[in-house]
Amino acid sequence: MRFYSLILLVLFPILSFSQGIDNQYIEDYLIKWKNSKEYMITLVESMPEELMTYKPNENSQSFTELTVHIISNMVWLSSDYLGGSGFENEFKNRDFSKDELIEVLAKAFDYAYKTVEKTSVEKLTEEQSFFAGPMTGFQILRLMNDHCTHHKGQLTLHLKMNNIAIPRYVGW
Repeated sequence: MRFYSLILLVLFPILSFSQGIDNQYIEDYLIKWKNSKEYMITLVESMPEELMTYKPNENSQSFTELTVHIISNMVWLSSDYLGGSGFENEFKNRDFSKDELIEVLAKAFDYAYKTVEKTSVEKLTEEQSFFAGPMTGFQILRLMNDHCTHHKGQLTLHLKMNNIAIPRYVGW
């Protein structure tokens, strides 16, 4: 019996420490996500309304299409893999004014934020089936952030190609 008590005395602090690290990761992620939202909205605000449909070439997505793609991805990952429910906005196959696009973008970022905020560490450590192979919720978070960053880079190029000043980056 003493042996098992000793094991519990050793393992409990380790498991508690790990839980604390996971909670800190979520807190840090949410700070980063909020900053990502601010920068993304600043990027969209920087593009003049008349250039929202600009495409660098015929095989590219327009500025608006890229933004909708980012929205779609964060809503999909939040809903299907992080337990979010009922994003309250139809955004696919729709023409947007710049102001409408910014509004839906902000709602999507807030939706993802609230979903992550409510997601338990246990859910985030669970492995789930994903089209690219099994992933944990933590991996989905990294994917969602990476995807957003990747396409923000493309939006930045859209601005640059139209001689529009790139907004000062909002990082961590």
